[in-house]
Amino acid sequence: MRALHRDRSLSETPPAKPQLDPKTQQGRSGKHRILDLAALWRIHAHRLRPSVGEWVLFGYLAVACALTGLQRAGDVDLHSLASTPDNVAAGNLLPIFLSALVVAGPMTVQVVETAVFGILAMRLAGARVFWTAAVVAHVLGTIVVYVAVWITDRVATPTNLSTQLDYGISLMWCAALGVIAGIAWWGRRPLPRLVRLPLAIAPALFMVYVTLISSGLAHYEHGVAFALAAAVVLVTRRWPRSWHVRPRSQVSAHGPR
Repeated sequence: MRALHRDRSLSETPPAKPQLDPKTQQGRSGKHRILDLAALWRIHAHRLRPSVGEWVLFGYLAVACALTGLQRAGDVDLHSLASTPDNVAAGNLLPIFLSALVVAGPMTVQVVETAVFGILAMRLAGARVFWTAAVVAHVLGTIVVYVAVWITDRVATPTNLSTQLDYGISLMWCAALGVIAGIAWWGRRPLPRLVRLPLAIAPALFMVYVTLISSGLAHYEHGVAFALAAAVVLVTRRWPRSWHVRPRSQVSAHGPR
């Protein structure tokens, strides 16, 4: 009896597993893909959301576009916003700040450049570093060039640069490029070589091109702003505790704390 029972158990085939319909399998795999994408979105969505510094940049560009539109329509006098070396020498310092609220040249190109380069600089170095570099590049860079103009007018042949209207947002994106290059040159965070090399070379080459095609005060201000912004990054590398702000790309994968 036992042998007969063994023979029967061996001859019996295991029950076949139920085969799922291919459409059902495809539907399940599609659902898993959707769930995987949703999980990835929950993990990385915070990196796509603008930071506070980026919202400040958007607000600044909106104000600049509005004032530029009013100025080009004739509702705002350009002389009330633009600065000149002579006016600053007379103690009128407010136009140095107001001059950064008017776009010079093609507005769309300038605004897009400032937004793209500014966001990239903040993602690499943090908002505090970028905005410090932007203020230093615009204010101190302008004053440095003005001082050079004053010295040149008194030592050498006077030029018309001391009375030239100086305005525009170009020093903002020059500062952003300086921050990007500074991160590649002196940044503390590790970057892949294929990323570090273009970030170290491309901004500098672009600034050389911009300087060559610029004229008047901008011919000197662009390069000075770029150098000052890169110097700010160097300062943050030497004294990192005073600038302890994590870039957006270094935030934990679980989201901001």
